[in-house]
Amino acid sequence: MKSLNSIFFRLNFYLISGIILAFNFSLDLQMLALLLFIGLATFVFSFFRSRKLVFDDHWFAFNMAIVVVLLGAFATSMSMPEHLPDHVIHKKGQKQVLQAKVLEEWKPTEKYFRYLLEIEATYENHQTEHIQGKVLLHLPKGTDTLPQPGNHILLPDNLTKAVINDIPGGFDYSRFLKNQKIERVSYLKSSAELFYLPKTDFSFQSLRKKVIKNLENKGLKSKESAILKALLLGERSEISTQLYKNYAAAGAVHILAISGLHIGILLLFLNFLLKPLEKLKHGKILKIILILIILWFFALLTGFSPSVVRAAAMFSFIAIGMQLNRKTRVVQSVLVSLFFLLLLNPYYILQVGFQLSYLAVFGIILFEPKIENLVHPAHKALEYFWKLVSVSIAAQLAILPLSLYYFHQFPGLFLLTNILIIPILAIVLIYGFLVVILASFQLLPGFLLVGLGELLKVMNWIILKIASMENFIWKDIPFSELQLLSAYGILVLLILLLYSKSSRFVIGFLFSILVFQVICLCQLFRNTPDQLLVLDNYNDQIILKKQHQLLTRQFSLYDQNIQNYHRENRIQEMQDLPNTFSFCEENFLILDSAALYTPSEVHFKAIILTNSPQINLDRLISEMQPDELIISAGNYPAFQDRWKRTALKAKIPFHAIAEKGAYILNCD
Repeated sequence: MKSLNSIFFRLNFYLISGIILAFNFSLDLQMLALLLFIGLATFVFSFFRSRKLVFDDHWFAFNMAIVVVLLGAFATSMSMPEHLPDHVIHKKGQKQVLQAKVLEEWKPTEKYFRYLLEIEATYENHQTEHIQGKVLLHLPKGTDTLPQPGNHILLPDNLTKAVINDIPGGFDYSRFLKNQKIERVSYLKSSAELFYLPKTDFSFQSLRKKVIKNLENKGLKSKESAILKALLLGERSEISTQLYKNYAAAGAVHILAISGLHIGILLLFLNFLLKPLEKLKHGKILKIILILIILWFFALLTGFSPSVVRAAAMFSFIAIGMQLNRKTRVVQSVLVSLFFLLLLNPYYILQVGFQLSYLAVFGIILFEPKIENLVHPAHKALEYFWKLVSVSIAAQLAILPLSLYYFHQFPGLFLLTNILIIPILAIVLIYGFLVVILASFQLLPGFLLVGLGELLKVMNWIILKIASMENFIWKDIPFSELQLLSAYGILVLLILLLYSKSSRFVIGFLFSILVFQVICLCQLFRNTPDQLLVLDNYNDQIILKKQHQLLTRQFSLYDQNIQNYHRENRIQEMQDLPNTFSFCEENFLILDSAALYTPSEVHFKAIILTNSPQINLDRLISEMQPDELIISAGNYPAFQDRWKRTALKAKIPFHAIAEKGAYILNCD
């Protein structure tokens, strides 16, 4: 395939290299700007020089690579908060009042409603200063008056950094927010701390809420209603935990978030529906204009959420490529969309949905034709069936390494799920699109929603049956960054082999498989250090890891972070952790609410105070003479303050988890 060697692949590779460079190294913005200016000047000179040569100008190609790498690094650095002088992270001074606009409502947690805010200004001593930056606002459940997207509000300046996850290998919520350019969070005790300004902007999120309310008034059942809102409006807050787990186990969780799959199905339907327009003069132009209008109208109905905007932009380029009736044009359209989306917002590359969407599309473009050519069905029905199978395998092959890296599970029945669900999903999306349009104008007849509800009920039933076959769901698969890179090395060489048939790619492909096997063996037999962890925000969780054995108190495998630690360290045995234990040839004592201990001649390196024990710490220190005190975050604040004063008086080092974060001790 010629497009494999096209300039578009190279341009994206260079741009992504520059973006990754900027995210991993602190680069001087002024130096980058100077280098980019020099690079562009040299590029223009080499461009005119290359036009006079009869042979390939390697200097021109090299110069182009350098310029695009610098462009990616510069665009990324320009968008980073640390390089924006008026960003909220640079705000200094006393407590202030902040003005913000409510951008969107996030899915609530067990304790909080969450809202994404854009900070607009700060007020201090009757002076106003413009600042910018995104903040995630948390309001406790039970709050009476809640903000709406488009509201302008005043809130107290209590911004903090998100808590960094202390569990090695656990989900890092702080990094997740940072990847979306959210550098600060705010926790309020009630909505009484908010002041609503009279100004309210139009919000596409409000339009989505209006459509959702019109759908709710028609009385659709809760499970079907939750799935419909997720599929068509991007509203996933009402999906129950169990229903979400069923879709994940069946390998269909991707359909619950509006993405390239949904927009792609809509594009194929519109392309088929509007095909008669091609017979008219300028019909192709009219067709593509109508397709683009409808795609972006759908994005508008979903509230212009970032994932939908990305998918609509990508498939807008694909729609234009499809009208040129050349497959290479479609490939190039995808690559052009990738280039411009990353150039406009380099942070997209850090978002899992963006990565999976483009990998799935590239998988379908590159692998599907080769898989489809393996079988040539004689009948139309079988041809459609095989087409669906080949597309599913191609997409799954492309996203498999990344899925294992992020989610650590593989749904063995993904093919069955896609064969049964994708046709229903296509009908639901097309049918549902009509329902949503009618609901937005309050013209929806009840019988149309009843029919859609029955389709959704069938889809949920199929998902439930597939998810119940637990033997086909492989969970807790360790998959490291090295395994991820080597797996994609195998896929890249496989693509080159499929399209070139060169013997050097055969050797490279086989060698890459060998490298992957070696990495897997190294991961299997690697020895991680023994660890003692006293964690923050996990119910005073205390964990002791010795080789592949885990000793712990208050352990719960339902905690996703603990699951990750369990998987990454290949734990084979679990036991309760006693109050006195040895670690790394040192003794430790845990004092909990029972406050039971016996003075002894055994020397303790540290005493861990947890669950607010009623003790006389002066006497304890006098009797036990520990080297250090570890004060967990779950103790009463008054107890913590008193113990810290006692430790300072006795000149005993202490580690306050609430202030310093988790206590982690390694024993190599």
